Amino acid sequence: MQIIKTASTHKVLQIAALLFADTIFFIVNDPSHLSLILMILGWILIGITVYMVCLYGVRISLRAGLIKDQKRINPVLLSGVIYLVLVLQAVGQLTLRDIAALLPLMIIGYLYFKRVKSEKVVA
Repeated sequence: MQIIKTASTHKVLQIAALLFADTIFFIVNDPSHLSLILMILGWILIGITVYMVCLYGVRISLRAGLIKDQKRINPVLLSGVIYLVLVLQAVGQLTLRDIAALLPLMIIGYLYFKRVKSEKVVA
């Protein structure tokens, strides 16, 4: 409970506002009759929400001691994988083969981010 008390109220309000905006956007609009621009805006809104939830989840996990180092869990990579699964599910293309293909992509992304961070430290 103390983890939740020490959490930033500002971040909680941001996530609540994003979830509220997602809910209102998708209740008001029918995806089958939506223009392409509004559909893209909806996906961008979902992507931002997923990223903020992942970022906040990693920070809470750090404070709780569930993870010792944020370098091991990248919120960008984590939210990207969740977002990709959501998109594939929404268009009806999510299969077990797709999920199996995500594993090498996650490893490549992790190694890439690890290399970029190590190059910044050296430079």
